[in-house]
Amino acid sequence: MKLGPGFYRDIPKDLYMNDEISEAPTLSASIAKLLVSRSPAHAWSAHPKGGRCKTESTEAQNEGAILDSLLLGGDTELVVLPDMMPNAEKKMVPTKGKFLLQSAKDWRDAQIAEGKLPVDKEELEYAKKAAETIRENLARDGVVLDGEHQVTALWDEGGVRCKARFDHWKEGALTVFDLKKVKCAHPDAIARAMIDYGWDIQAAAYVRAVEALVPEAAGRVRFVILAVEPYPPHEVLVRPLAGTMRALGEWKWNKAISEWNRCLRARKWPGYSGMEEGIEAPAWAMERMQESLAGGSVGAPF
Repeated sequence: MKLGPGFYRDIPKDLYMNDEISEAPTLSASIAKLLVSRSPAHAWSAHPKGGRCKTESTEAQNEGAILDSLLLGGDTELVVLPDMMPNAEKKMVPTKGKFLLQSAKDWRDAQIAEGKLPVDKEELEYAKKAAETIRENLARDGVVLDGEHQVTALWDEGGVRCKARFDHWKEGALTVFDLKKVKCAHPDAIARAMIDYGWDIQAAAYVRAVEALVPEAAGRVRFVILAVEPYPPHEVLVRPLAGTMRALGEWKWNKAISEWNRCLRARKWPGYSGMEEGIEAPAWAMERMQESLAGGSVGAPF
């Protein structure tokens, strides 16, 4: 499946993740984050047309996938562990919601191989209650998820084919909502997470996607973070990006496009050895040093 620029509503997750929708290697926000925060070698290593290196799913990622499926009709199909499965003697025995039996482990592995997420009944029931409370809290803050889920965007920018997959898209409002499962949705924690996890780059990329495909929308597209806590009281934070965060993300995204284009043309993906700049002290360390000197402290400022 090789597609041109546009919005697509029916592209399966595996085709998107494996980059089977484009002839040329696409640039996504996650690859861009690796490119600007690590190196081109790291980005190409993780790319499905490059090294295809993958990490195992963590418990936190699985929790996020469950909430995503319940709230946004996510890409991952949830399957419930059967109550009874055969033991070593082929006798049907209770699983008790645990993957202890070899048959249960084999079933789990088979489901994962098919791109599904195995869950036990108690886990699913808890997640359903959490999703309902989160939905209510989002509605309290004016967010009703009645738009389109899992919309794929393909566009060309700076000689590069780019891709994005919107959690939730409201075309009439020109707004992309992105769900983030977080331990703490306090604004200070989310500001740090934006940079740590590359959500600033993601915001820039998704806005640029809409502006490229809907030119008359330029300057009016919004990217809104829906930060949700998976544990009681299941609080939420609904926030667009302010000017400084938008500027930071746009700068990183522009840098990623330029670097990705250069590496594709040269067919070279340098690692750290290609970075010739000297190692500077971070701004916060210099500020602490200045504060310490100004205060006459002779102790270590760190």
